[in-house]
Amino acid sequence: MVYLYYIGESLSAFEEPALLSMLPASRRTQIERRPYADRIASAAAACLLRYALCDCGYAAYADAPIVWEGKPHFADPAISVRFNLSHTVDKARGMFAAAVLLSDWGEVGVDLEFVHPIQNRAAMERRLFTPEERDYIGAVGKNDAFFDIWCAKEAFVKWTGEGFAHPLSSVSVDVTEKKAVSGEVSCDLAWYSFGESRICCAADDLSSGVQTAALTMEQIVSVR
Repeated sequence: MVYLYYIGESLSAFEEPALLSMLPASRRTQIERRPYADRIASAAAACLLRYALCDCGYAAYADAPIVWEGKPHFADPAISVRFNLSHTVDKARGMFAAAVLLSDWGEVGVDLEFVHPIQNRAAMERRLFTPEERDYIGAVGKNDAFFDIWCAKEAFVKWTGEGFAHPLSSVSVDVTEKKAVSGEVSCDLAWYSFGESRICCAADDLSSGVQTAALTMEQIVSVR
C-alpha cells in the first residue's frame, strides 16, 4: 500500500522551538540556517514523516537515522520502507504545506505546490512541457492544470532519485492514463487536492490506490 500524509497551516500556528526540538540534531543543523518560512516547512515535513511511520505501523523506524542529502532515505539499507517528502510556503498568506509519501515495496516520489498565478507561464510551458501537455493545460484553462503537469514532472524525477539532474523537459505526462514517461522509464501517477494545495504522487504501481490523511500540527506533535 502507498500512504500520503498532508498538513497545511499558518506559519504562526505553533512555536518554532517546540517543533525543532522534535528533530534529531543532524536535521536541525541542516535547516537552522534557512529562512524562517522554509525552516518551519522543512521541520514540519520531518515531523510529518515521523508521524506517518508510526501511524503506518513502522514506529520501529521513527527514529532511525536518515540520510538527507540527495533523495532522503534510511541510512540502514535493510529497512525496506521507502518515503519521499515535499513542502512549500506561501509567504503572502503566511501559510505552509508539507506532504509525505510512504511505501513498503517500491520507490516513491511526491511534489506539492500551492496553486497560484505563474509569471511567464507561457514561456515555461514552451521550454519544459510537451505539445500534448500544453494542449491539456489549454483545454482545462486553469492554473490547476499547469500544476498537474509541473507536480507530476517533479514527482517523477524525485521517484527516480535524480532530481533536477533529470531534465523536466524530457518527462512526458499523460494525465488521462495517469503515467509519466522518460525514455524507457515510466511510473504511475495520482493527483490530490487539499485546500489550495495540489499534490502529485509517483510510484511503480498505484493500481491499488493511495491511502490519504490530512492532519493538523496538534496531531503531529502529539507523537513523541
